[in-house]
Amino acid sequence: MLRLSSDINIGDYNFNFCNEVEINSSWENLTDTAKITIPKNIRFKKDGIFTDAITAGSDALWKRGDSVSLSLGYDDVNASIFSGVITKISPKFPMVFECQDNMYILKQTTIPKYSKTGVTLNQLIGDILPSNFTYETEDITLGKFIISSASVAEVLDYLKKKFGITSYFQNGVLYSGFAYKSATIDTIANGPLKTFDFNKNIIDASNLEYIRDDDTNLKVTAINILPNNTRQSITVGDSLGEQRTLYFYDVTTAELNTLANEALTKYKYEGFTGSFLTFLQPTVIHGEAIQLVDATIPDRNGVYLVKRVITRFGQGGGRQEIHLDRKI
Repeated sequence: MLRLSSDINIGDYNFNFCNEVEINSSWENLTDTAKITIPKNIRFKKDGIFTDAITAGSDALWKRGDSVSLSLGYDDVNASIFSGVITKISPKFPMVFECQDNMYILKQTTIPKYSKTGVTLNQLIGDILPSNFTYETEDITLGKFIISSASVAEVLDYLKKKFGITSYFQNGVLYSGFAYKSATIDTIANGPLKTFDFNKNIIDASNLEYIRDDDTNLKVTAINILPNNTRQSITVGDSLGEQRTLYFYDVTTAELNTLANEALTKYKYEGFTGSFLTFLQPTVIHGEAIQLVDATIPDRNGVYLVKRVITRFGQGGGRQEIHLDRKI
């Protein structure tokens, strides 16, 4: 019988208990969020003296902007799940802390003016990111890039909308590039993959749906970003199908057509879509590839990319809700 365990750091204080924690993490969003609820029947000491100045006043125990880190697991074998800052505190009991990852800091960091010609993504991120941040990028050329009084987070959001470049924090490092890192393919090739078995560690699969490739109507638009920041696009597939948009950088028209049709084939797969519920371990993060195994119907075995993970921990137990992107 495993025992739930946690290591929760809020500001200068550490907890190994809570009412409830919920963490929402996805590459689809710039910002990962967490909500921490702590019990109401506790009192707080500061410098050995009980205090009521918990969230109010200049000498409050906690305030917006204080650091937060969460590690969760079983029998004190905990995995780091979230790090960030407090963005809102509900002062009533039970006390609720709403938190965002370090993207919150980048929302407060303003770039007054920036202009560079022939800039790469790596150069841009290095120029605009505060010096105490670490980062990783894909090799992408953006061309001429101008910023006039925008926050770093706004620039990252613009990169996503304009160029299809995804940005998010993992393990304290800002990543900018493709939704799935190149290293993910290496993981698939070299393994081993984290495995989830319908007969062992999948608790609830009711939100998974098995689809066949001929049941899927898709439309893929491939957009080519040229070095001068102009675009060309090709759309293939069913004109009334579900839209998928992909971005490529400085390829030929023939290559773009090939890539669009390859993507259409890739996305029209036979396999699962949706989400499933599992235990806290093995711990999964978005962007990973995982393996689903069905001993009863082996044809349903497959490797899938993960686009979102919702982690819940508390009196009702510890669970991961894992959302699949596509089969590979």
